[in-house]
Amino acid sequence: MGARVICRNEKKSKLDEYEFENFGGHINGDYQGLPYMTVAVVIGTSRSEIDEFLSLFCKIYDKMLNDLN
Repeated sequence: MGARVICRNEKKSKLDEYEFENFGGHINGDYQGLPYMTVAVVIGTSRSEIDEFLSLFCKIYDKMLNDLN
């Protein structure tokens, strides 16, 4: 499994004659300017592995929100 956070980037990336906004994200163009996180899993990942990931993610996310307040 892997995760990455995508933040709005005014800079455009170019590959040959193709130009991409927000390269690395799953959308070309504006997505309301809000950062988002994407998570990928591989075929064969078990339900218990996903549950463990979500449990850890929620714990870290809650801690991050508490630290901001």
